[in-house]
Amino acid sequence: RPLLCAYYAFAVLVFYIHPFHDGNGRCARLLGNLVAKKLGFPPLLRAADKTIQVPEFLQKAIVTMEIIRNSRRQTRQTRMLSTRRENSSMWF
Repeated sequence: RPLLCAYYAFAVLVFYIHPFHDGNGRCARLLGNLVAKKLGFPPLLRAADKTIQVPEFLQKAIVTMEIIRNSRRQTRQTRMLSTRRENSSMWF
């Protein structure tokens, strides 16, 4: 029964209340584990390791920024070429 209470606390917070825009799962795991710990049980639920190293994060951010920059540059070039074609076709 105590484990059921811990799971119920987790399930209610995550699936029913969902009070936060972000962090509901973390709060639910914390609450469920707190109930289990107070009842003398080991933690029931553990989060998968979602952390990334700062250099890896920075590298991904740089690559993403380069992709966006190149995309914008290509869009501008395409627009300029189509505008030139439209303007030149008016004279012929």
